[in-house]
Amino acid sequence: MDYIEDPSRILKRIYLRSRVIFTKKFLSIIISYYNLLFKIISKLLYLFKIKNKYTFEFFFSQEKNNNNFININKATKDIYGLHKSDINWKLSKSDKKNYQKIIDIVDMLFLQKKISRDKFLEDKIFTGLHPSCTTITTKNKDTSCVDKNLKLMNYKNVYICGSSVFSGNGFTNPTWTIMTLANRLSAYLKKNY
Repeated sequence: MDYIEDPSRILKRIYLRSRVIFTKKFLSIIISYYNLLFKIISKLLYLFKIKNKYTFEFFFSQEKNNNNFININKATKDIYGLHKSDINWKLSKSDKKNYQKIIDIVDMLFLQKKISRDKFLEDKIFTGLHPSCTTITTKNKDTSCVDKNLKLMNYKNVYICGSSVFSGNGFTNPTWTIMTLANRLSAYLKKNY
């Protein structure tokens, strides 16, 4: 597979970490033009048969893993004085094996050649999705963390609203769904409290 990494990957990470609005706007413009230039150069290289480019984007849901968790870091604070979060995240051997199977299927169906990088590399992952599905709601009370009204199970007055209540991760931005859930939750709270 003639794989080219996202050329603006580093800029995107700086953009995500930045808290200054001017810097974010400036980086947004630079990233847009940089990506446009990259696409034009890639097309030219393809037309002149100098380089092919195959791009596949996959969205995965991981199996539950108790070794993946978020801690509040009591030692460090952000610019607003709030404690920062430590994210402990790893892929299981089972996840890696499943991802490699999908890569092999894509190779067989679309490329009909052996992908030069035949191992799934964890350090090549660039997550762009919202963390989701950590406090899920389902029809089954044994597997749910929150009920249909987003109340945390076994608690009287604790509600959770966000992509963490999704039972599965989608492939589009979850903002509208979260806003709808928030609107529904606020109506429920107003009516009952």
